[in-house]
Amino acid sequence: MSHPLSPAPLRLAAILRGLRAGAGMTTYQLADAMGWSQSKVTRIENGRTQATAADAEQWAVVTGADDSAREEVSNLAHAAWTEARSWRASHRRGLAARQREMADMDRSATEILHFQPAVIPGLLQSESYARRVLTFGDVSGRGGIDAAVKERMARQSVLRERGRRFDYVLTEGALRWRPGPKAMMEEQLGRLLAVGSLSGVTLSIIPFDREARAVYSHGFAVFRIPGGSVVLTEGYTREDFLADPQDVDIYERIFSLLRESALTGPDAADFARAVMLD
Repeated sequence: MSHPLSPAPLRLAAILRGLRAGAGMTTYQLADAMGWSQSKVTRIENGRTQATAADAEQWAVVTGADDSAREEVSNLAHAAWTEARSWRASHRRGLAARQREMADMDRSATEILHFQPAVIPGLLQSESYARRVLTFGDVSGRGGIDAAVKERMARQSVLRERGRRFDYVLTEGALRWRPGPKAMMEEQLGRLLAVGSLSGVTLSIIPFDREARAVYSHGFAVFRIPGGSVVLTEGYTREDFLADPQDVDIYERIFSLLRESALTGPDAADFARAVMLD
């Protein structure tokens, strides 16, 4: 993720700087009131460090800003840490280029936490399953499915790289969704079980009859990247990258709750066989 892509960070830095000056506070006084170093205040005001929504809200409180200003800096901070892209924009250079972009993101992470309630995730897909999913996902009409499938298959080599961890939680619904004939699903099962046996991969499955610990509203992936984690969510028309530490923390806590309801290890493998061979 290459954030920021909007003027929000520059506007935020200017407003925060103005709030401090308007309150008649030096950078040292503000830092003392915030419990920060003076250098952090300076870096935020100069745009070298990005304030989180929590930082901006605290800054507004300490400088005596009114409710309107507090809301504005909070919204700007959130926008600065969030990148929303339409699929038209993401697919502008073609579907294969999009897969190469994701390969770079995969390799930037030391650990990936991935929850999917409706579809097998890309790194776990067989070739025929991936072809069907990418065809369905070509909402921009760019084409180039064969090249995109080839790139997605190449991405999967990261699963065998030492020093990386991949933690997958799927619902029973992801196993039951059938984008193709039974033979495709049998092939996909084989791929799923093979990947689940890799030393760096944990595969967990939540059966429908398990008591839920969280709402299965949408799939997401948490990329734990040195220097700052990023969450990716995908919808019918766009994808969202969330990097605000508070947002990331929420998704990580939800992932932990989801995992508590799941089967794992041999139990997950046996359940997948029973469902996908049904």
